[in-house]
Amino acid sequence: MLARWESEPTAVQMVLSGPAALSPHHGHAIGEQISYLAQEFDGTRPGSYLHLASALVQNRDADVFAAVTDIVTWDEYANPDWLETPRLPVAVPAGHILVGGVLHSVSSVE
Repeated sequence: MLARWESEPTAVQMVLSGPAALSPHHGHAIGEQISYLAQEFDGTRPGSYLHLASALVQNRDADVFAAVTDIVTWDEYANPDWLETPRLPVAVPAGHILVGGVLHSVSSVE
């Protein structure tokens, strides 16, 4: 699935960033492409989710936390309480927020 990245339209690439981020061992193969796409959408809601996906794929916990902390301030579907679960790695709630956000945002990408 991830091997098809280059042949897929932008909206499908955005959707593919979700599973890639949730499985960084496999998703790392397209980490640079996700980062590039995030830069293309920088300053937009889809770009925020792509930056989160990029940080998850690259196992950058501080960047994951920063991205998800920002997202919960404006994403009406994301619950900020998810970030305060004790002893839960930040990647878990971040992955949940990412998947929901990607699915809600993909309709705004052509």
